[in-house]
Amino acid sequence: MTKPEDADTLVRILPEEEAERWARARDNEGILLESRRKARRVFMGAFLLPGEGRAPAIGDLYLEGPRIAAVTPWEPAPSWSGSVLESTDCSGRWILPGFVQTHLHLCQTLFRGLAERRRLESWLAEVVWPLEAALEPETLAVSTELAVRQLLAGGTTTVLDMGTTHGTEAIAEVCARLGIRAILAPAFMDRGP
Repeated sequence: MTKPEDADTLVRILPEEEAERWARARDNEGILLESRRKARRVFMGAFLLPGEGRAPAIGDLYLEGPRIAAVTPWEPAPSWSGSVLESTDCSGRWILPGFVQTHLHLCQTLFRGLAERRRLESWLAEVVWPLEAALEPETLAVSTELAVRQLLAGGTTTVLDMGTTHGTEAIAEVCARLGIRAILAPAFMDRGP
């Protein structure tokens, strides 16, 4: 199995209190997050979905800081496995690769529900393009942050954003700060905003 390079590429379906703890660690810019960057952790007994044509299996996922050190049964446990600082029993739970969202518009998150039941041309010309044109870097950042937090909470770890005609820097800054992998570029249009 080709293992992902870091732990944020995984979706962890854990008990609610464990999921809340991960969310707090992700949001906390201070000591808790820093301690997780250095910690050796293991998620034990999970049902692992490796992808790449391999059959799922029960095994352990070893992390050293934010990096995946080993995934058993396909690889041997790391030499430091006896000195794990934190372990989580994942029996009856799944660990699978992070999801990749290949088409979204992070800048449009704040527009959800504003253009229901319209034809595409009407939706674009009368709602989306005017609203996008009115976005400032601050509102682009808010829209992006809301979208990225929702995506990460649902297991998406990589996005391909279709962009907007301005403010790509604000979108990139939020993506980098929140730690989602993002492929970004400004949109080019022959008509619209």
